[in-house]
This record gives sequence, C-alpha cells and structure tokens, in this order.
Amino acid sequence: MSRNITTKKKKKAHKIIRNKKTYMKNVTESTEEDQKHNNTRKMYQTVNQLKKGYQHKFSVIRNKKGDLAMNARENSEI
Repeated sequence: MSRNITTKKKKKAHKIIRNKKTYMKNVTESTEEDQKHNNTRKMYQTVNQLKKGYQHKFSVIRNKKGDLAMNARENSEI
C-alpha cells in the first residue's frame, strides 16, 4: 500500500516538473524571438516577470478608524 502511494506521488511530481520545463522552454523561446525582432520592451518585461515570480495582490481597504483592513472578514465588516 505504501509503495502504491509513493509511486503516485512520484508520478504527480514528475508531471509538475515536466510542465514547468515546457513552460520555461516556451518563455525562453518567446524571449529570444522578441530579442531577434527588436521588441526589447516586451523582452525585458518577460525577464523581470520571471525574476520577480508570482506576487499575490492584496485587496486593502481602510476601515472607519483609518486602519488597514487586510483580511476578508474585516473587509466584509466595512
């Protein structure tokens, strides 16, 4: 039973890694194409996006006291 679970986890991890590799390959190719066609602005935007990674955007609202309400419960009370 333990071996079956381990095998499933390995397969799932391998699939995720394979998807990341193909994504990075596609991004690299598009960046190279942008450089060849003198689309430097788009190329640098892509490079900077890859350097920074994914950044979650917070929805920040001020409450009646002027304090920041960051979580969903505080936002719904406002």
